[in-house]
Amino acid sequence: MGKMKKYFPLLFIMVILSVGVFLYFNLKPASEKIHYHAGFQVYKDDIIQNFSDFKYMTIAPCTDKKDHEDKDKQLEKAHLHDQVGDVVHVESSDSTWADLFKNLPYQISSKEKTVAYVNGRLISNPLSYPIKPYASAVFYFGKHDDTFIPSKPPVQLNYIKEIEKKTKDCSAGD
Repeated sequence: MGKMKKYFPLLFIMVILSVGVFLYFNLKPASEKIHYHAGFQVYKDDIIQNFSDFKYMTIAPCTDKKDHEDKDKQLEKAHLHDQVGDVVHVESSDSTWADLFKNLPYQISSKEKTVAYVNGRLISNPLSYPIKPYASAVFYFGKHDDTFIPSKPPVQLNYIKEIEKKTKDCSAGD
């Protein structure tokens, strides 16, 4: 029993150090900032939709973190700024295209046929598909001529980067 008392403090210190080392190497820093952009177009019954109206815009700047912390985190996931209706601002790593449509708001009927391409590639489950940096997506809701397949992404990378540089409310380097 006397030997055990002698080694108990050493054992206790070793356990604490092991837990500390584990936590240090396995936890991501909370301050890791996410901010990127992607392009998109939407066709409803083969008619392009315009999202550049003020009603689709987020007014609070992305850089105003206090405002974002106080409001619904949903808005951070995907939103529009500066009357640019085809470049989405993303501030959450788990953002999907459904988040964008929810935040616009743009109603999508579950009965509607939905077809989508990301970077020219047909995707399944398009609304649950993640929004990736500099991606270009095109969505077709409702009636759609299935013989039309986009040969290139609808919103080009150079355009997304140009908008990213010009934007007033969010910038890539925040």
